[in-house]
Amino acid sequence: TWYSNPDNYKQKYGFPPTNGEFGLNIKVTNTAMIGVSKAAIVSPMISFQGSYLYGTNYFRADRLQSDGIRVISVGGNSDFGQGGKSDDQSKYPGGPGGTVTIVNNGQITGAPGNGIYAVSAGGSAYVGADGGDGGAVSVSTTQNISADGFAIVAISRGGASWAETGGSGGTTTVTVSGDVSSIASTTAGGGILAASYGGNSPNNAVFTGATGGKGGQAGAVTLTLGSSSTPFAGSVTTTAPGKVGKEWGFLTRNTGAALAAISYGGQGTVTNNGSGAGFDGGDGDTATVKLYGTSETLVKTSGDYSVGVLAASYGGTSIDYYDASKSGGGASTATVSLSGGGAIQTAGSHSSGIVAVSLGGLGNLSSPPFPPAPAAASSSGRRIRRSSGATAIRPPTPQAPSTSPTPARSRPTASIPTASSPSRSAAAAAR
Repeated sequence: TWYSNPDNYKQKYGFPPTNGEFGLNIKVTNTAMIGVSKAAIVSPMISFQGSYLYGTNYFRADRLQSDGIRVISVGGNSDFGQGGKSDDQSKYPGGPGGTVTIVNNGQITGAPGNGIYAVSAGGSAYVGADGGDGGAVSVSTTQNISADGFAIVAISRGGASWAETGGSGGTTTVTVSGDVSSIASTTAGGGILAASYGGNSPNNAVFTGATGGKGGQAGAVTLTLGSSSTPFAGSVTTTAPGKVGKEWGFLTRNTGAALAAISYGGQGTVTNNGSGAGFDGGDGDTATVKLYGTSETLVKTSGDYSVGVLAASYGGTSIDYYDASKSGGGASTATVSLSGGGAIQTAGSHSSGIVAVSLGGLGNLSSPPFPPAPAAASSSGRRIRRSSGATAIRPPTPQAPSTSPTPARSRPTASIPTASSPSRSAAAAAR
């Protein structure tokens, strides 16, 4: 969702509002079986007004959709620099993304795109103000999901800022519970990707294309399958790597990982206005994967670059050509907890069974490494922020599931229960 502004002058010339508006809080509860036969143009569940370029229909809900359930909440960009304001520009940050909650109690089968796609992103600020924060994202399912792409994608991302601090990524939580027998990516993509990204990176520029600012903080990411009382006895399988994240992350992530939890601090990017100012990278938060299994549990990948289980906390890199005092962001704890038995099987190259990595961001670096590589930390003249450590634990001590904080400010809320029905022939989309 992206709000229009009553200032017709700005709408006419394509400038966003001076004040970045809130993205909606959106909750979707599904109890129907969703069968997606092919991509289709669908009617959004939330009505939009205005043209797609300047109004609320910013993300073109009228284009082809191919996901089973798709929810995106995006805060509005702010435009202090074009607004002619004379007061404190720091008052005009990008709007925060809303909380996104998906509760799925119906099977999703055959989606040509992704099974469930949930994103909350903060808006960008033109100059002198921080990027908007991403909202908390929570996805839970008690039923099977299969899709050609990713089975489940859940991302929270902070907005970009020019010369200030990128917005923080929100907490991201994915939970698989109940009698689920299969979570599957059948063509190209990962099983479950849960991620939080701090704002600011070369690919996350403000709406004018300007870059440069301190990296935002990433949020905690938790991916849980089963529980100590009701373990997960099904399978999570992928066939080949697929691409996701170009719009929301620092790069297009090409992965076929079955289970992935990633918390990545924003990049501290150098300004592109010729001043050469550089900034610190943002901190990564905790990344946790918990799998309560049985002897029948199977985590299986078949393609290259398809890790079985990944938990990664990365500090953002300081991409600064001039000032050696700038630091990369710190990383936090990365934890993989497995219990109850079962098997992890991988077949492709660069496809380890379990990867748990906590890696601080590099400082004074002329170009970012993607993905961050431990070998780069030892290069002459480069500094790395200390990380908090990575652990792989088997079996784990049962822990209570994490909860997302309640936003401090109120905003409009849309609650969308889907009617129970035996099937759907096209994608259900809320944008």
